[in-house]
Amino acid sequence: MVKTKQLINELSKSLRWQNFIFLFIAGCINAFGVNIFLAPVGLYDSGISGTSMLLWQITPERYTLSLFLLLLNTPLFLFGWRKQGTVFTVYSLWAVLVYSGASYLITNVLPIDVSTASPFAGKDLLLCALFGGLISGVACAIKSLNPKVKVYGVQAENAPSMKRSLEAGEAITLDSVRTFADGIAVKHPGDITLDMVRKYVDEVVTVSEDEIAAAILALMEKQKLVAEGAGAVTVAAAMFGKLPIAGKKVCCLISGGNIDVNILSRVITRGLQREGRNCLLTIALDDKPGQLLGVTQVISECGANIVGVTHERSDAAYAVTSCLLRISMETRDFAQIEEIKAKLKEQGFKLVE
Repeated sequence: MVKTKQLINELSKSLRWQNFIFLFIAGCINAFGVNIFLAPVGLYDSGISGTSMLLWQITPERYTLSLFLLLLNTPLFLFGWRKQGTVFTVYSLWAVLVYSGASYLITNVLPIDVSTASPFAGKDLLLCALFGGLISGVACAIKSLNPKVKVYGVQAENAPSMKRSLEAGEAITLDSVRTFADGIAVKHPGDITLDMVRKYVDEVVTVSEDEIAAAILALMEKQKLVAEGAGAVTVAAAMFGKLPIAGKKVCCLISGGNIDVNILSRVITRGLQREGRNCLLTIALDDKPGQLLGVTQVISECGANIVGVTHERSDAAYAVTSCLLRISMETRDFAQIEEIKAKLKEQGFKLVE
């Protein structure tokens, strides 16, 4: 009895009410995040969160999650008491009690349907780049959680080893691969990977180099993400209608940002050209004063921005008194480019296609 009183006195001096409040807030936030956002779709975290979600899967409905949490953590309390002392054990017990109670309230008392509350729940299809191990693991996990979700693989059309292998019914080896999406530049798919893709992936499609470049540019501009070529192929497939995604809830897995700066510069330029935002015009001119001024006035009136000019007199295919003018411009879209071309022709300038 005396020892118990001494223990209580020591705890009253060591324990701080601020710590109890902090653990209460943290436990409630953790319980809300796990039970609402992650547990309904079977995603796992570490520590108490992982314990909670594991029990979510194995606990019969007639038992409460909080009771199982307390029982499972009892050895941890004893170990903490032996190694860290009573104060540590009290804080730990309080944290688990708060987390367990909050989880019970969320799943049993509050009017929340946790099966549909998660933003990750209810996806119709997932797009994944065809890294062998990546799509195998992702597709296996997705199909295990929800067999109705469609999983599509995406490859570069200049390195379609998996697509060709699926069509042939066996693993084949390509003679060569040529793509700046070097993360998926694979000549021969692995045997285990091929079997996993056959089992879990619904379809494999390909995208061109220009489409990959446009996807990288779109991710940079709209999402502020720098993706490598292999990481952006899923977005390219979605952007350019490679799959029937209209009206569907789609997740594009962007799986890497390891891209060389020089390649990135070329990719940006190619992407701008594909969207009509960068244009190079070649114009055959009479080599006399005022010609360059006339061209630049037309471009200026149309609202484009000239970023480069090259003037050549040495082309043997044209008259000695003529020259070639190459102009690089920043434009809004293809419609503006066509407008500039039409007005240049109206002014008598000859465009070299």
